[in-house]
Amino acid sequence: MCRQFLQYLLAALFVFLVATVAAFVYLPWWQALLASGLTFLLVIVAGKLLIQSFLANIGELAKELLTMNGKVLRGATIEVHTIEPTDPPAALSQDLTGEFDNDQDRREFEQELERLRSAKWYRIETTIFPQLRSEGTMTHWDIDDLRLVRSTAKPSAFAETEPDQDAAEAEEFELYDLEIVMNGTCETPETSKFYGPQRLRFKVGVPESVSELTFRYFFEQFGLIRLPERLLPGRR
Repeated sequence: MCRQFLQYLLAALFVFLVATVAAFVYLPWWQALLASGLTFLLVIVAGKLLIQSFLANIGELAKELLTMNGKVLRGATIEVHTIEPTDPPAALSQDLTGEFDNDQDRREFEQELERLRSAKWYRIETTIFPQLRSEGTMTHWDIDDLRLVRSTAKPSAFAETEPDQDAAEAEEFELYDLEIVMNGTCETPETSKFYGPQRLRFKVGVPESVSELTFRYFFEQFGLIRLPERLLPGRR
């Protein structure tokens, strides 16, 4: 796609130069100036249309890539092991307000920090089971791209076009203090990319009104976590 765009730029420059030279050779100078200016305007208009098409194609390509990445967890299931109330992550107690360049960024950070501090926090331990035969070319999944959303939230690929999905419904909840459970021991992962089933332990803060959560991975959603009840192990 970038190669085609570069080819257009070179072709447009060639057309402009040829038209300008031909105009000054075969036309009076004032007509040549008009012809050269008109050619330049046509090139600009055509270039604008091509750029718009190029950007649209880039957006579609990016969406296709994200969709392909997410397919590795399409239809995944989970097993919930434990859910228990917990304190907010220690990172939320740090004072980072001096690191912002302007007051607006600092105020937005403080508002987000206050929202997280006032959330109801849980420590959850669950195992994610990808489908044995997943679609697409991706075979690994990235824990850094995992989020939790309300169980009633629409997949993010459709949320942009759904006027009924308000901001609260579309809100994503980040996983904090995320660890991998291996042989009964919790370890901070050295990599974010994993293959096959993985047992995770993490903290999540949600509004008190939220009672059910589901995992979101790019445009895929799977699993069900009920709050605040302590759930018996079992896939859902």
